[in-house]
Amino acid sequence: MLPRPQIAGTSHAPSLELLKLFAYGTWSEYKAREAELPPLSQPQVLKLKKLSAVTFAAQSKTLSYTLLMRELQLSGVRELEDLLIDCMYTGLISGRLDQQAGHLEVFSAAGRDVDPKELAGLAATLREWHGTATGLMAEISTQMESFKHQVGAAPHRTARARMLLLLVVRPGLAL
Repeated sequence: MLPRPQIAGTSHAPSLELLKLFAYGTWSEYKAREAELPPLSQPQVLKLKKLSAVTFAAQSKTLSYTLLMRELQLSGVRELEDLLIDCMYTGLISGRLDQQAGHLEVFSAAGRDVDPKELAGLAATLREWHGTATGLMAEISTQMESFKHQVGAAPHRTARARMLLLLVVRPGLAL
């Protein structure tokens, strides 16, 4: 639905841009372009702020309350914590609120759509991961072969050790 060139330049273009923000944008991006986008209802504002929190949670494992209040334009800690608790109850974010340290410790975050501009970077990261995984699998294979060789040689080494032990215990014994 998002890459529809036939919508660009029409009266529906602002709505498409708003849809893109809900797919992979943030509240601060909306605020920067608010004049050219359709106005949001209170439930839409809340939803975009929650989705923005998800984006930040996917980017960092520790999010300061100060950063979140600034980015989400929230007036106080209570308002921020209410939003984060709602995100946790709905499964958007899994984490722990640390009021003393003033941050959210993120365990996991729901996935969001990827901005097409970020696809090249994502593909590069996946290629790097694939190379690392391939190298790791080769190393595991080498280690397994070494282990199999050691296991196969174990009976021979055990028999040799027993013979040497017999020679030490009974020096006059002929083999």
